[in-house]
Amino acid sequence: MMDLMKKIRKLAMRRVLLVLLTAVLTLPLMDGALLSRTAYADEEDAFDALRAKWALTLTGGDSYSLSDPDIAERVTRISMLAKTYWERMDKSPARTYLWSDLTGSGGSGQITALYGRIFQLAQGYATYGSIYYQDEDLAADIAGALDWMNDHLYSAASAMNGNWYDYKIGAPLALNNTVTLLYDELSPLQIENYMAAVDHFTPTTFYDSETVARTDQYEYEAANMAWKSMVIGVRAILVKSEDKLLQARSALSVLYDYVTERDGFYADGSYVGHTANAYTGSYGVNDLSYTASLTNLLQGSPWEVDDPDRSNIYK
Repeated sequence: MMDLMKKIRKLAMRRVLLVLLTAVLTLPLMDGALLSRTAYADEEDAFDALRAKWALTLTGGDSYSLSDPDIAERVTRISMLAKTYWERMDKSPARTYLWSDLTGSGGSGQITALYGRIFQLAQGYATYGSIYYQDEDLAADIAGALDWMNDHLYSAASAMNGNWYDYKIGAPLALNNTVTLLYDELSPLQIENYMAAVDHFTPTTFYDSETVARTDQYEYEAANMAWKSMVIGVRAILVKSEDKLLQARSALSVLYDYVTERDGFYADGSYVGHTANAYTGSYGVNDLSYTASLTNLLQGSPWEVDDPDRSNIYK
């Protein structure tokens, strides 16, 4: 009976892997040129190409058919969310919050939620077919919202107050994606300030026993490492830092390996999170998704992953 259960669990995990990999790896095929190794003129061009590739992944580009009912439904949803949040945003010069129902004073989770809303606005701006596609007024208000967040809640001078996840993972993931989509509408100083905040809270993917308490080791394992590697990797692309991008890539080699204790994927297809809990369908999905996404993002670039263990993603 135990052998049968193991086989069922392994088959289920393989199905999860195949579904996730199909979703992650086929989206960029809308522009096949981005997947081929490019002869870049210089390193700057390579970073710009990666940023464009990530923007394409976030938006789907502009080559899809708006007459397709499924695509039209998705684009309409993006438009309506952007419309709702933009209309409800406090745009007054002396504002003390961005939204009255999310003032930023209700705990660290609100910082993640606020950046999430700002990203929804950025999607409305950057998604082809949206009613706000490339709307300059919306872009200006998004930039203003990012400035407000940097001035009041999330900067290189801010202290962490609440759940570490929001400061080190939740907020910077959404912030990085927003800057990716609004990059050309932001000044170099704005980008520098936002990215300094990200680096302040998430400077590394690796656990250092000399600087990090043993009880906090889990912050640098499995799904948490996958999230952090994406935070550091996308930030590295935005600020054009090869050192940071190489650090993010190095974390992938750790994530490709099976674990024999603590958090991560085990050779039998199971996944453990929070030291002793079965989390295949939650943390496991995020671990796999972000590991595969960053691997795919670097494909075809000067920093392409050449670790043979990457095949473990789809075994």
